[in-house]
Amino acid sequence: MNCLKSFKRTFPLRLKRRHVVRWAWIIFFSFNLLGSIAPVSAQVVEYVEEPFRIMILRNTSQYLAAGILQDRGMREAFAAKGNRNVELFVETMDTMWFDRSQIEPEFLSLFRKKYGSRKIDLLMAAGADALDFALRFRQLLLPGVPIVFYNVSEDALPGRLLQPSMAGVTLRFDLPGTLDLAMRLQPGARRIVVVSGNSPYDRNWLRRALEALKAYAGRLEVSYWSGQPLHQVLDNLRKLPADSIVLYLAFSDDGAGHTYSPADVAKRIAAASTVPVYGVLETYLGQGIVGGAFPGFEAHGKLAGEVALRVLEGEKPDNIGVQPSPQATANIDWRELQRRQISESRLPPGTVVRFRSPSMWEEYRWYIIGAFVIFAVQALSIIGLLLHRARRRRAERELWENQEFMELSISAGELGLWARDMEHDDLWTNPRLRSLFGFGPNDVLRLQGLIGRIHPDDRDRVIVEVERAQRTGVSFEGEFRVLLPEGGERWVAARGRAADESGRHGMRKRRVGVMFDVTERKQAEQNLHAALVEIRRLKEQLEEENLYLKEEISEVKGFEEIVGQSDALKYVLTRVEQVAKTDATVLLQGETGVGKELFARAIHDRSSRSDGPYIKVNCATLPEALVESELFGHERGAFTGAERQRKGRFELADGGTILLDEAGELPAGTQAKLLRVLQEGEFERVGGSNTIKVRVRVIAATNRKLHDEVSAGRFRQDLFYRLNVYPITIPPLSQRREDIPLLVRHYARQLGERLGKTISEVPAQVMRAFTEYNWPGNIRELQNVIERAVIVSLDGVLRLPEPLIQATNAILSEVKTSNESSSISSLNEAEREHILRALEATGWRINGPNGAAAMLKLHPSTLRFRMKKLGLTKISGYTALQTQKSNLH
Repeated sequence: MNCLKSFKRTFPLRLKRRHVVRWAWIIFFSFNLLGSIAPVSAQVVEYVEEPFRIMILRNTSQYLAAGILQDRGMREAFAAKGNRNVELFVETMDTMWFDRSQIEPEFLSLFRKKYGSRKIDLLMAAGADALDFALRFRQLLLPGVPIVFYNVSEDALPGRLLQPSMAGVTLRFDLPGTLDLAMRLQPGARRIVVVSGNSPYDRNWLRRALEALKAYAGRLEVSYWSGQPLHQVLDNLRKLPADSIVLYLAFSDDGAGHTYSPADVAKRIAAASTVPVYGVLETYLGQGIVGGAFPGFEAHGKLAGEVALRVLEGEKPDNIGVQPSPQATANIDWRELQRRQISESRLPPGTVVRFRSPSMWEEYRWYIIGAFVIFAVQALSIIGLLLHRARRRRAERELWENQEFMELSISAGELGLWARDMEHDDLWTNPRLRSLFGFGPNDVLRLQGLIGRIHPDDRDRVIVEVERAQRTGVSFEGEFRVLLPEGGERWVAARGRAADESGRHGMRKRRVGVMFDVTERKQAEQNLHAALVEIRRLKEQLEEENLYLKEEISEVKGFEEIVGQSDALKYVLTRVEQVAKTDATVLLQGETGVGKELFARAIHDRSSRSDGPYIKVNCATLPEALVESELFGHERGAFTGAERQRKGRFELADGGTILLDEAGELPAGTQAKLLRVLQEGEFERVGGSNTIKVRVRVIAATNRKLHDEVSAGRFRQDLFYRLNVYPITIPPLSQRREDIPLLVRHYARQLGERLGKTISEVPAQVMRAFTEYNWPGNIRELQNVIERAVIVSLDGVLRLPEPLIQATNAILSEVKTSNESSSISSLNEAEREHILRALEATGWRINGPNGAAAMLKLHPSTLRFRMKKLGLTKISGYTALQTQKSNLH
């Protein structure tokens, strides 16, 4: 690098870059050659071209609106066409507010101190005062540096003698164009008020206005408000008659020492004036003026930047000369036309209309077209589905008629017929035989399935007889018991024989037979056995009912099931006692697994509504398409599948309490309807028009931070305020560490009884492990860990199967896997939901052509068996799922 610098000092600076690179490579290879004699380290330094340095000298601050627009256009030109980086230096003279003669000496001294030793490639003068300063002190400050001026009006240039190596861009202001535009928009105007300030800049604009208004002498009454205090101008503007026009020039100084930004004053004048206001600068547009004819500052700055680049790239400024800016155009603020009630039809051709509000069609055209397309596609899809449904029902009706005819032909003897293809293991049966074995009409049957329904005590004997008949080809006769899905049994007599058939592919081995019910004949022999079976069945039923009653009792114990004596828990229980006697809406907040449902039940039991219903709704498990129907009910025919009227959860909870668990999961549409229920206590069912009034106390529970949901726009703010009347935050287990020993002993005893074990001791190290762990899953996680510990404990001492952190990590992994698959229902849940819908659609009718069994293509006995298996019962119009309940949710 040092060698390269000394080389550049030896030769002229105009040496081209390729020569520099060539010499650099020569020196590099010379050092490598000498390295064989005396090792020398050499480094090749890439030549970096210096940036262009431009000094911008401005009349006014570059942060005024016009300066910002000009600077934006200039930088756009530099970025688009510049091959080298540009380094800008900006100095402001502030001659808009200060006397130039007073600040020039000090500004000149400051300028020389700052830039006397700095290399400047180009001087750009922005404004007439800046141009005058550059002309007078050019040789003293920057001798030999070319000058490009801009932001200088055309009428200010003739009085100035331009020097060599100068080029520039002038501004074309069009005051006559602004006056013509105002008269065209307000043809009935009789007077014009010209508003300007008292600074040199303002008086310069006033001079232009005096010249332009000579053409309107005798046509308009002209008033000049110049040099008045701003508050006086604003007061006078409020008193102008309706046939007036206000022409605002500039107001940077009121003559009393107060300075202003002209654009800010434009906004205040437009707000105070009772008549339309017109301006002379683009920066006034959008501040309340109607409009005017003025040049674009951004385009002017871009043109000045392009001229500067031409000079920097070597073109002589004298060849470029003075470039005019584009012609001023009329610009209108559409909002002010509307506010001033000026017809848009009066605008001259070529007028640029700004800030126009699009019409509804312009703004939402593609959304409307897309919606119509979607509706059309959906309509066609619905028509296709209806046609397909009609064809399917017709085919099903024909099949059902054929089956009815076949059943009628053999119903006299109540015989169950069967035929079996021995090669393909296909089995055909008639409905009567399916009924004998408890199968539905759509169940796929195999011989193994029939044998599986045979009583275990008779099964081995029957299998031996069937295998012997298949092997020898003799007829089969026998009697055996069949276990029915409902839990009963019947005696069946069976007769079968071979019925081989010959065909093109050889002998077809078949077996055919008949079965019939002989239960009545066997009943006398089995009366005693049947009585014992009935006693056993009643005992099991009694145990199930007793368990259910115990679970119900455990749900209503209230505080007895809330274990703990920490201050945090006592504080929550105190708040529960305070709010329970009122009807205020309660918001239960807390992490998952802290027992929010248990506290909600405690609030209900201690309220004046304790005798009323207590309805629980898990909002996270409801499908989005059905959540409104579940909460508010629906009328018959409200949507496909709504065969009858159904009451919603709010209507069922009338006079009691409803718990909205996971309330943060509610869709946006349902949130609005829920807000109405909370405010007015009324709603309409889906598809209905009658308003239903209810008196329900609402308890909402969530593990989300609803404040964050409101900020993210996923939860309505007004609904949040309605739910947040009395918030109760349930502390996590990590804040109730003094309750952990009590909880450990409680669950160890409870789970031990359930698992048939007695836990009499909890070692100190185990209790310390429980106490020191943070329990991110709270009480639910604690209960699961204790259950695992009880399972592996054999001697009455509670032991952990592995270190607690490993156990917890495994549980968290299982929870994560469970959460990832939670969106997919299990097979039993899907089957239960399907059967439940069929039962509700048929009014819980099982038998008959219009019953649920016929709709599901199941035998009635099969349907009853599956209902019992899935826990579906009809209790006072409600559907209850008979599953074991948990202490915490």
